[in-house]
Amino acid sequence: MIITGGGERLQLRDRRRRAFDLLLVEGLLPPVLLLAGVVIVRSGPADYRWLPALAGITAGYWGLLVLPAFVVRRTLGRRRSSALTPVGIEGLSPSSRGLILWPEVAGIRAVWRPTGRRVRVVGKDGQAVLLSGPRSGWLPDRHFDRELAELREFAVRRGAAIVTGEPVRTRSPLVAAGLILVAVLTVAAGRVADRGAVLPWTPVAASADAACPALDAAGLNSRWPADTREFFGREEKRYDIEDYSRCRWRKPDHLDLRIGDPPFRYLTVTIGRFKPDAASSAVAWAVGGYDDYRTKVAGAEPLAGVGDEAVIGAVPDDEPNLGPTDDEVRVLARKGNVMVYLTLERNSVGGSSMAETRSTAQTLVAAMLAGVPLDSTELRLGSTERR
Repeated sequence: MIITGGGERLQLRDRRRRAFDLLLVEGLLPPVLLLAGVVIVRSGPADYRWLPALAGITAGYWGLLVLPAFVVRRTLGRRRSSALTPVGIEGLSPSSRGLILWPEVAGIRAVWRPTGRRVRVVGKDGQAVLLSGPRSGWLPDRHFDRELAELREFAVRRGAAIVTGEPVRTRSPLVAAGLILVAVLTVAAGRVADRGAVLPWTPVAASADAACPALDAAGLNSRWPADTREFFGREEKRYDIEDYSRCRWRKPDHLDLRIGDPPFRYLTVTIGRFKPDAASSAVAWAVGGYDDYRTKVAGAEPLAGVGDEAVIGAVPDDEPNLGPTDDEVRVLARKGNVMVYLTLERNSVGGSSMAETRSTAQTLVAAMLAGVPLDSTELRLGSTERR
């Protein structure tokens, strides 16, 4: 606020600082809240690939609202003023009367509005009007507080019946807004701590072996000898966001009795290497795939030391399978942008125990993920995949 004048007439105007205060608050706070809201609402990790879309929204918000409002406040806003005269106050808000006499004034205080603080004059009849100026932004403003106190003293000297000890400001709206902001940011931070964040330099796999070679490299022969199983098929597909590979083995229908019973009856394993697109990073796609497939692991128990996250359990009762559900073990694991999904069924007649079946499934998945090098980054992988 600026007070100028001569004699018994004082002119109150906006100060230039208010435009900058509001530029800071209105320009930065909504984008921060938008980002926090997206983090809270979206599933999966916080993803740096959200930023281009959020930046576009922020640029539009600044171009259409923030900068025009700043220009108006820096120019037209300073033309609005209130005048303190020996008779009363002139230059109230356009919606109110143009003059209020000092004997009619019962209170002068600061009130909070969406654009900051303004001065409200309360009459003895209970009606309240706002001064056209001065105004303050949302940030602390000692000049506004001091000059508001001077205004009140000016009014008392000219017959206004106000209580001089009346508070000149209230922090309640600011405290409430601050608490809401802290609560939103705390929830968003908790989401990031729980689900993680994907950054441009997050390590990812640029390639991964197909499921059958990966099984061989993981030591399948030592767990299920080759002469006691037969190949049951493979499948390899490439999608926009995933390179997909599946390998299946089963117990032969006719087995040489001299070889003995095989330890397992059926094995299927799927490897998915996820790729980024414009909306999501490779790791975020992999996390989403992991969350979807986790519903297909009954009684899931966390597995420590296997990739970034892993669970072991059984096949759900309502899922079609090749044998009794009690004989099957299922493992799901993820490392970076690579997911492995394995189902192993023991041979209930002369084969492995359930403990051995669980150990084999876990060991194979852990070895398959260990053989996947995280030899690239999200940013580099995105550039490579677009070529």
